[in-house]
Amino acid sequence: MKLFVCIVFSLLTFAAFSQDFVCEWSPAISKTATETPYKIFINRDSGYSVVKRISDVKNSISIDILDSNNVLLYTNNVEVPEDEIMHIDMVNGRVTLFSTIHNNEKKEDQLRAYTLNSKGELSRTTLIASLKSNGGYLATFKVAVSSDGQKVGVLCEKPFMKEKTEGLVIKILDKDLQPILTKDYGYNIASMKRRFNVPLINNKGSLYILKRARSKTKNRYFLTLVKESGFEEHHDLQLRSMRIVDVTGAFNKDGELIVAGFYAGFNGLDFQGAFVMKYNESSISMYRKELMLPVNLITGLKSKKEISKFGNGLNKFHVKKLIVTPKGSSYLIAEHLSVNKTEKESVEERTGIAVIKFSSKGDFLWAAPIASNQIDNLYNGYWSSSVLIGNDTTLYVLYNPVGEGVRKPEDVYGVNALIGTRLCSVDADGVVTNNPYLDLFKGTKESVILFAKTYYFSGEELIIVAENATKDKFYLGHLLNK
Repeated sequence: MKLFVCIVFSLLTFAAFSQDFVCEWSPAISKTATETPYKIFINRDSGYSVVKRISDVKNSISIDILDSNNVLLYTNNVEVPEDEIMHIDMVNGRVTLFSTIHNNEKKEDQLRAYTLNSKGELSRTTLIASLKSNGGYLATFKVAVSSDGQKVGVLCEKPFMKEKTEGLVIKILDKDLQPILTKDYGYNIASMKRRFNVPLINNKGSLYILKRARSKTKNRYFLTLVKESGFEEHHDLQLRSMRIVDVTGAFNKDGELIVAGFYAGFNGLDFQGAFVMKYNESSISMYRKELMLPVNLITGLKSKKEISKFGNGLNKFHVKKLIVTPKGSSYLIAEHLSVNKTEKESVEERTGIAVIKFSSKGDFLWAAPIASNQIDNLYNGYWSSSVLIGNDTTLYVLYNPVGEGVRKPEDVYGVNALIGTRLCSVDADGVVTNNPYLDLFKGTKESVILFAKTYYFSGEELIIVAENATKDKFYLGHLLNK
């Protein structure tokens, strides 16, 4: 496998992104074919850490440490004694593994954190939480880390208990993983076996919980806020009349929470419209805006036959990402995904991406369909995703046209393109431009393909991943202006 790292030194550079950029590549670095890129971090001192998951191994990762010149310094495999590494993040400038263990003898479930040093070695172990199990029902844990890596939010979900209400232990930790706040919290809803709780924590240590709960035949959504001081608020998350069917959240640069998603009609789960809300250190929204999906979004992603058969909504779509720009505007992005499994094969289809842009005040600006038409019956969806980054004026999308049937990709995409990559941009007016990215992989020693499921973007640096066909090498490269 080849890992391709593209670094761009400012958002202004991206505003002028064109084919006048080339990549300079490092020497090849080897890996095993069972290792899959999972996360990329910027190191505290400089350089990069590339964390890879290992197929069918839940309690182990591999990590490569590189300097700022893309020279490999250290390679390590890290194994923990717990059952599963369930979250990996950068806390106080160090890669940190959060892992869970379920001890049947003690009837206890634990969450531990393992901090790695600058060489990718285990340097510290911290017990974060411990809860009692309830027979065969286990406690579970969710983790969120602030964007500056200085605050950690932990949800300890108490195990299912019949005829009881659902309970949490909420923890807010400092940069050294020491507790700032530990608080019991209970919802006024019946305890459920399967739970949808998403923690989000800002740099001030304010922890929000986005929750979905099943009430009879309908989903209900809640937003809970818990501050370091112990202050808490809890409110229903709802629209004027329509049903929320998918939701996500992200913070702006001031630590205000933007919540956005899609709603459906009274029947079915097809996306019929979108919404956006803003919260300022409260669970009471500062604004709430709703809109029906524009016609151009539907017709750009569905044929007349599909519209006639399935209606005007977007079916088999899910929220992929919410991007909040430095000036507070936001891109709400949904992606189509359909998986058809047979005895012989599994075909993954991604028709395209729906993008809706809101202003910093929540006003609708434009909607844009991006038709990617990825039909993957050879790679089980492995190379079928997209890199999405945006600034105040432009959204950029990089993806592989998997399944398009180009017999000689080098004629369209240039040298060393195993499949080829397309560069799509959506400008300030919502106008879509979609072209082959020519010679993106020029300078590598063999054909490679973009691995769009793993990338890093800080607003100033973009790191994206590409692999060779056998997934046994990776390269690092800088994107430079000619």
